[in-house]
Amino acid sequence: MRALIAMGALLALAACVAEFPAEPPEVPPVPDGDVPEPEPEPEPEPDGAPEPEPEPVDMMPPEPDLGPQPETCNGADDDLDDVIDEDFALNQPCATGDGICGLTACADGGEGTECVAAAEMVEQGDETCNGIDDDCDGTVDEGFDVAVECTVGQGICETFGLQVCAEDGAGTVCDAMAGQPEAVEFCGNGDDDDCDGQTDEDDCE
Repeated sequence: MRALIAMGALLALAACVAEFPAEPPEVPPVPDGDVPEPEPEPEPEPDGAPEPEPEPVDMMPPEPDLGPQPETCNGADDDLDDVIDEDFALNQPCATGDGICGLTACADGGEGTECVAAAEMVEQGDETCNGIDDDCDGTVDEGFDVAVECTVGQGICETFGLQVCAEDGAGTVCDAMAGQPEAVEFCGNGDDDDCDGQTDEDDCE
């Protein structure tokens, strides 16, 4: 009986030794260096389109409507009659204080007009035939028969043209050129063939 109890104790001890190993299992070593940090999670994208920025608010109060005002020379319809600067003589020919031709324009302050010199800077003087308003009266080459129809030559040499200013500006000349005469006068044709002012003279051929 004792032998059986002793045998059972030995078997139980052997089972305990087999279940628990004598040495613990080896743990692999941690490599040298810093342990890598985990990557941050990406931020979530906003849903839909971005909200528009608010428009700036104009804090200036609107100008009061004062109604019709006295008309001044300023390029505006002050009296609200749909006509601008009607009380002032604008764009009229004039001469500046320096004697330069120009046109009237609104003066500073809007109370009247002043003479503003023209771009060509023509000095005021006597009118000559030159295509310029020399006397600043708004008319060019008055007193000269510019553009009047004219003729030069006679007989078959006569040609038509227009009067133009002469080179010296003192008058006009016809811009036409006379034709060429025939060498001799031909009898019986009724033409002044040699352009001498006579027709079918006695020595005609």
